[in-house]
Amino acid sequence: MTEDDIDRAAAYLHEQDFIKGVRTAQTRGPVRVELTSKGEDCVEQYGGNVTAYKQGGQGRGDTATFNFGPIINNGTMAVASEGFTQNTTVGVDQAGVAKLVQTLLDGLDKLQLTDEARTSARAELEAVQQEVQQPQPNTGRVTAGIGRAVNYFMEAGKPVVTAAFMLIASGFGLPPAA
Repeated sequence: MTEDDIDRAAAYLHEQDFIKGVRTAQTRGPVRVELTSKGEDCVEQYGGNVTAYKQGGQGRGDTATFNFGPIINNGTMAVASEGFTQNTTVGVDQAGVAKLVQTLLDGLDKLQLTDEARTSARAELEAVQQEVQQPQPNTGRVTAGIGRAVNYFMEAGKPVVTAAFMLIASGFGLPPAA
């Protein structure tokens, strides 16, 4: 991308109220930016896909959406069909996510993280824990929060990621590796 492309994108996102920031006379968009609450919602609920956010999650034409993660499907699925409307309920396995998060919180002090990373990961996991206690948890917030916590593990290196997954395995009753 060129500087002009980036400036044009920043101007569009600013005009659409997804970002705010410092502007200069030499640019159309802000040069130092931060997300607005609308921008945060777009990132949390739609992975930063502005088009999907603006469409309210509804695709147009031949758009297909695939969701990976805790999907609950209790019904017939139409595969390789034309001229149909299919509605699927997608939700969060609240009990499963709550157990996963609690397992990580219980073992967080055992992971070789810096104090700052441990504090940040704990805050993310506690936010997810609060979200899954809601009657209808926001899947985007749950996914994003777990993703940010895992990023702290990944930044610490492979041994920490391995240890975190071993904690999860143990928490779900899997025997330790031989």
